Amino acid sequence: MTNKVSILTTASCFPKKILTNADLEKMVETTDQWIVERTGIRERRIASADEEEWPSDLAARAAKKALEEIDFDPNTIDGIICATMTPDYPAPGVAYLVQKKLGLTNQCMAFDLGAACSGFVYAFNTATSYIKSGFLHNVLVIGSDCTSVYTDYRDRNTCILFGDGAGVALLSSRSDGQGDVLGFSLGANGHNGSFISVKNGGCAHPITKDNVEDRDRFLRMQGRETFKNAVKVMEENSLETIARVGLKLEDIHWMIPHQANKRILEAVAQRMGFPSEKVIMNIERFGNTTAATIPTCLDEGIRDGRIQRGQYVLFTAFGAGLSWGSTVLRY
Repeated sequence: MTNKVSILTTASCFPKKILTNADLEKMVETTDQWIVERTGIRERRIASADEEEWPSDLAARAAKKALEEIDFDPNTIDGIICATMTPDYPAPGVAYLVQKKLGLTNQCMAFDLGAACSGFVYAFNTATSYIKSGFLHNVLVIGSDCTSVYTDYRDRNTCILFGDGAGVALLSSRSDGQGDVLGFSLGANGHNGSFISVKNGGCAHPITKDNVEDRDRFLRMQGRETFKNAVKVMEENSLETIARVGLKLEDIHWMIPHQANKRILEAVAQRMGFPSEKVIMNIERFGNTTAATIPTCLDEGIRDGRIQRGQYVLFTAFGAGLSWGSTVLRY
């Protein structure tokens, strides 16, 4: 018999600095109206080194808040999985820094996972598999990114999209009798990886004194191809996962999609025939926070009372790689 997997607590953390569309109008040729119509975004948060707001900082603050709210002993955590594409350092990873900042002394398993905007769904289901197998019992799952460091503020097609933030969820084999992760589906297509990419900064193309000013160190996206692929894949993968767990679309109370672009989210819901009022979004206030979008929306939905115990929730994501994934859970 496999263990049930419950979400015990969630929390979010965002940088203090707000970058509005009006601010971007002063930096690049764009307008508030153009940004809102194309993306649904009005403002986003930007990390600052002066405020100690790198991915591990934001993640640790969110985790501390989550654990303190339920008076949970952090040393009973036996796993930390952090989804990020913007780690503080090449090494050590964000998960290890969070372990240190939480003051954990039990030397639990910890690692980072890189699946870009699909990262939290990948990390969430990795943690679920560990718990259902009985290998682990309490896993802190993190989505934390500061994508602003890879954002070219001279490129109006990408700089309007990204913001920084972190969200966490504590998964546990402790069951309240209602909660469980029912199933998931993950996929990837490396053949189209160039649709969303950062060319410089890795081993193949390290940043040197000769190319440090090269704009290839910033994130680039083929917008039209990304849009078409995201809508198609998120729709198909979501419906596949819902069917796999023996539910129907009308059984789902809430859909939490990766906050890539409001037009993508609306198109996915429309193609699925899913009510738009049941789609949880925070893109207007935070933009695309990469791996943090789903956990921060989950946290918001729980805190404002929309998501209730016993309800069915669908996660669905699409990101660089290309990668994608969906999860159905009973909260």
